Amino acid sequence: LVIDNRNVDPPEDPDYHFSEDIVSQSIDMIGTNLDERPEKPFFLYLTFGAVHSPIQVPKRYIEKYSGAFDEGWDAVRERRFRKQLKTGLIPAESKLPARNPGDPAWADLSEVEQTVYARFMEAYAGYLEHTDDQVGRLTDFLKAQAIFENTLIVLISDNGGAPEAGVEGNFDHPYSGKMTIPEMYERLDELGSPSSQPQYQRGWAMASCAPFKYYKLWPFNGGVRTPMIVSWPERFQSPGLRNQFVDVIDITPTVLDYLGIEAPEVFDGVVQMPLQGASLRQVFASPTAPAPRDTQFFELWGSRSIYYQGWKAVAFHEDGTSFDDDHWELYYQPDDFTETEDLSAARPVKLKEMQALWWSEAEKNGALPLLEAQGG
Repeated sequence: LVIDNRNVDPPEDPDYHFSEDIVSQSIDMIGTNLDERPEKPFFLYLTFGAVHSPIQVPKRYIEKYSGAFDEGWDAVRERRFRKQLKTGLIPAESKLPARNPGDPAWADLSEVEQTVYARFMEAYAGYLEHTDDQVGRLTDFLKAQAIFENTLIVLISDNGGAPEAGVEGNFDHPYSGKMTIPEMYERLDELGSPSSQPQYQRGWAMASCAPFKYYKLWPFNGGVRTPMIVSWPERFQSPGLRNQFVDVIDITPTVLDYLGIEAPEVFDGVVQMPLQGASLRQVFASPTAPAPRDTQFFELWGSRSIYYQGWKAVAFHEDGTSFDDDHWELYYQPDDFTETEDLSAARPVKLKEMQALWWSEAEKNGALPLLEAQGG
């Protein structure tokens, strides 16, 4: 642990949890600012380890969800999709993609597998609620200080559900666990405790990414499209859902816009990269405002995608193969929110345009040369 650029020893408290600690530290920091500089704004960048692996949370949070996921990931995914449709969170014509290749049907699992896997999701759900409680502690403090109404809060997630633990999940290490399912079953009561280092099964990652296909590390929407919740009661006169395309790189320009600050071209003698995002101020002001940008490229370990005016081209790269051999797919998101209809064969000219745009954006943003996961 690091505080103010100095290492600190983790407390010996057996109930210590990092999520709780960083919120307490945040409250102390804000309180100090209010005491010493009440007329000045403050900036807080609060980054939870949750719900990244390892899934560790007080047992009472896990027990609260006992039996909640016995129906399995297929049913949970379908239920979440239906709820998203009912609440208007996703377009009414959206389709639920088929189960991801390699992910087993819940009905085909053994009773022991179902018992073990359901417990992993109970722990994950408890972990998420525990995190939500910490966010609540922070917002409660802001309200007690009478500054919540005039505080801009941006809450985001970094990626889709994590598939790294594979079909069986991991108990003793998030990425290289060695325990068998029967061994997990025997130690199931320890799941989520400090004596475990769990990561849930890939099927739950699929359910976590509903209504999209695939998961974290993939350039499809299941990997890169995540929630953003924004609060500023004093300034936002038209709250509600927004459908404009925006990206995480738009957040900094937005904050600078509200503060009336220009991004420095040079900082501490170092020439700065120009900001590529755009302010979301108009989007926050009106649900009908145009999107601030029409282009965004993505790249991770050679897998790529490019968004442009509703079109999205995607290429998933397999290590050890030529980038020239990657298979590209093409989607038009205004008509296909969940990327179920590949138009690459029907629109080859548009696909070539999108591929050329990807290379142009990659060069502009310093993403070349392409590298694989191992840097080769």
